[in-house]
Amino acid sequence: MALNNSKPFSTLNFNPHILNVEYAVRGLIPTRASEIALELDVDHKWPFNELTYLNLGNPQNLGSKPITFGRQLISLCAYPPIIDLPGACSLFPEDVLIRAKSIISSITSFGGYTDSFGFEFVRREVANYISYRDNCQADFRNIFLSDGASKIIFNIISCIAKVQDDIPSGILIPIPQYPLYTACLSYFGIVPIPYFLDEDNDWGLSMDELQEALVLNQGKSIPRAMVVINPGNPTGQCLPFHMQVEILKFCNEQRLLLLADEVYQDNLHDDAVKWFSFKNVYSSIQVLIYVKYLPTLFLM
Repeated sequence: MALNNSKPFSTLNFNPHILNVEYAVRGLIPTRASEIALELDVDHKWPFNELTYLNLGNPQNLGSKPITFGRQLISLCAYPPIIDLPGACSLFPEDVLIRAKSIISSITSFGGYTDSFGFEFVRREVANYISYRDNCQADFRNIFLSDGASKIIFNIISCIAKVQDDIPSGILIPIPQYPLYTACLSYFGIVPIPYFLDEDNDWGLSMDELQEALVLNQGKSIPRAMVVINPGNPTGQCLPFHMQVEILKFCNEQRLLLLADEVYQDNLHDDAVKWFSFKNVYSSIQVLIYVKYLPTLFLM
């Protein structure tokens, strides 16, 4: 029998959506940087000796000291006998010991499988925090924990990916934006509907721009959702309260799911700027999914 030399797994028979994905970790710039790094190891033809990778927020690779609380807490939860050692009080701060004991008493085994929504006691604490922050009740049963924003965003967008009458779904995304979103849309075959932020107006957003984005999208996709990054990434702007209200009205009128990416809510460097969560300001929209995650910096 003659052997079939064709490869069953190659870029020739890949899912085309995967091939179109470009993200900060695998786009043209980091790919070229890796090539240059190899060249530096061989012949040093470049006028520098090393590369500094800034395509990802990875400060600890650049010497930034990690926050110790998270690491200390994980170490105690992973090996509880440390808590009872005679010198534990001198090795670990009191608040870490208290929190570790609380966590250990709330779970059967650290490191085992959790509920798909996350540990209930953690979700209750998150709900309490959101209730305190926004001065309105949050239900822990509506909270889904994730190991970072990327995973939960992929999960949400996968639910939106739908072809209806041969027309794909579309999602409004801000430009400039964090490349995770364009990568997700490409992965699931969703059409990006770009709306452009106004650089001359502190990267502000106008409702006319949103309407124009929908007009230009006609016939290309069925709009299903809108991504709002607030504070902006990479632009850093903070939406005023009245604009958030207008966005909520717009999503309600257009029957759009609002994806509120509020990861950088604590990164405010102007005392005159007031940040509001969309949960805090919405009143009329039917469905809101709120994306907030513990920054990677905290746990690494």
